[in-house]
Amino acid sequence: MSRPKRYPGSRIILTILVLATLTIITLDFRGYTSGVVGRAKSIAHDVVQPFQVGVTDMLRPVGSYLDSIFQTGSLIQENQQLRSENSFLRQKLLSTAYMREQLKQISTLEKLPYIGSIPIMTAPVIAGASSNFESTIELGKGASSGIALGMPVVGYSGLLGTVIDVWSSGCTVRLLSDPHSVIGVRVGVNGPYAMVAGTGNGGKLTVDYIAPGTQLQVDTPIYTSGLNGAIFPPGIPVGYVSKVNSTTNASGDESVQATMSARLSGFQYVDVLQWVQGSQ
Repeated sequence: MSRPKRYPGSRIILTILVLATLTIITLDFRGYTSGVVGRAKSIAHDVVQPFQVGVTDMLRPVGSYLDSIFQTGSLIQENQQLRSENSFLRQKLLSTAYMREQLKQISTLEKLPYIGSIPIMTAPVIAGASSNFESTIELGKGASSGIALGMPVVGYSGLLGTVIDVWSSGCTVRLLSDPHSVIGVRVGVNGPYAMVAGTGNGGKLTVDYIAPGTQLQVDTPIYTSGLNGAIFPPGIPVGYVSKVNSTTNASGDESVQATMSARLSGFQYVDVLQWVQGSQ
C-alpha cells in the first residue's frame, strides 16, 4: 500500500506563516512602527491578514452558535421567572379583589335599612350560591351562634329564604325561588296583600291571590306583609312585578309574575335575622 505523498512546499509555507506571525507579535510588543522594520512589519501583516481573515470567518459561526446557546438558555430562564412573577401577581390581585368584595358585602349587610332593630347574625355561605337555580344554601354558622329554625335570611338587596335545618356549627336555608317556598306579601307600599311562590326558574316568582280588578304596573315593589303570625317581619324587599298580563283562578283572584330583588349567586355572606314567627 502506497503512502500518501507529502508536499514539502506546504510545510515550508506553514513555517513561514508561523515565523511571520511571531515576528508581528514581537514587533508590536516592542513598538517598531517606522523605517525598514516598520515596512517589514507592514509586509508581514499583508501576507498574514488573508489567513487571519479566513480563520476568523471560519470560527465566527461557531462563536455565534455557542453565544446563541448561552443567550437562549438565559432567555428561557428569564421567561420562566417572568411567568412565575406574573402568576404570583395575578393570584395576589384576585385575592385582593376577593377580599375587597367580601368586605363590601359585610359592610353593606351591617347597614340594611329594612332590618330596623332586629338582631342579626352575619354568616358565610359555605355551599350553594353558585347558580341561579340552587334551591338551598348552607351557612357556616348555626345553633351555637343563636340561629334557629324558621329564621329569615336576607342579602343586601332583599329576602333570600328561610332556615329549614340547623345544627351546632351550620344551617341550611331554603331559597325563596324554591317551588316549596310560599310567603305572604304586600304588592306596593300600600297595595293589596297576596302570596308569592317560587317557580324553581332562577329568580322568577309567581304572585297569587291578588284581589280582582287590582291595577298593577311593571316594577311595582313587593314586600313581606308582616301580618300577625307571618313568618317574616314586615317591609323586607321580596321582588318587583315583571309581567302584568294577569291570569285568574276559579275564585276570580289574579296572578302576575315577579322577579326576586336579591340575586341568587355570587354572594359570600348573608344576614340571618334572629326573629321567629309570631314575634310581631
